[in-house]
Amino acid sequence: MAVVHVTSLAGESVFGPEELDASATVSALIGSISNRCSANDSKELLHMKLIHGARVLCPDELLVNIASEGTPLELSCTAARPLPDGTFSSQQTIGFHIARQWILIINADGNAEWSHETYTDSPGDDYDDNFMKFSGRAEWCDDDDLALQISMEIDGSMQKFKVQIEDSGDLVKVDESSCPSKNTHHSGKRTLKLKKNGATPFCGSH
Repeated sequence: MAVVHVTSLAGESVFGPEELDASATVSALIGSISNRCSANDSKELLHMKLIHGARVLCPDELLVNIASEGTPLELSCTAARPLPDGTFSSQQTIGFHIARQWILIINADGNAEWSHETYTDSPGDDYDDNFMKFSGRAEWCDDDDLALQISMEIDGSMQKFKVQIEDSGDLVKVDESSCPSKNTHHSGKRTLKLKKNGATPFCGSH
């Protein structure tokens, strides 16, 4: 068993001290804390991260591997807005017998992936950059409540671009001139509207 006490970053107690099964995961503890916060503080849209010292704990870590025997496990808790996780995509005709699909994948843990796929019937329009994929991180912008900043390593350097969140998180907008698909053979300067897979279709793609 492990005695766990969780406080907010402001020092307020939000959980415990309470004796828990030492084999429980951080994810299970987060679930308990989130449920209590939802019931008491109406924070359904917030999710928790637990911090031990200066380290953010991973969800699959076991309490037994964090706690010291005979000493209460003191953790701090921070709440953050959940990311609009899912797969967002758009496909457009961009030339004669040329189509391109742009795909942005955002995971709840902040991992993100941007890719584009270009399809053409003409060998003369077949370029090495017709299919590209980049990985990085997504986080909310400090200066815009409805925008995400995406950071990805491209050609050996870290590059950032912004996407606007619309339609309650079912649609993201990004200028192609700022995203990783810029400066490729079939790129333009269009504003891309990427719809979340499974969401209600929208009218218009430009």
